[in-house]
Amino acid sequence: MAKSVVISLRQRWQNGRWKPRFGMRIRRIVNGKGSPRRLAITSTFALLCLTNTAQAGTGYELLRQCEIGEDSNNPVHYQASAYCAGFIYGVSNGADTALAIQNSAPLFCYPQQIPQVGQLTLVYIDWAHHNPQYLSRDAGVAILAALSATFPCRR
Repeated sequence: MAKSVVISLRQRWQNGRWKPRFGMRIRRIVNGKGSPRRLAITSTFALLCLTNTAQAGTGYELLRQCEIGEDSNNPVHYQASAYCAGFIYGVSNGADTALAIQNSAPLFCYPQQIPQVGQLTLVYIDWAHHNPQYLSRDAGVAILAALSATFPCRR
């Protein structure tokens, strides 16, 4: 049975518990499994997509967002950091899920200890600085190229 989590901007107290108001519903399809951290990142990403922030269309635009997120002196540092981390995590998790559904070979293979989202962000930033020729492509393609180059699968 799939559990659902309601994320809303406002809530009200009713019948002894908090009820959502003007919210959106995000469904977790993993039979109730999953970490609160994963949910927080997914939620942040979803909320940032609903707001009118700069969207990462190309690899360069995503790199710019990630670099702003790394600069703690920038006033939009937290928003850019969350956007970058959520975007990278969403692409990597989506690729894993899509390939698992199709029973296809994975594009990248994490080591035994799966990297955290912050580590994936640093992997992308490092890869982007070493491969600027690919940054004009779609941001999702750039992320998959960075992960494939950093975490190659043994054949």
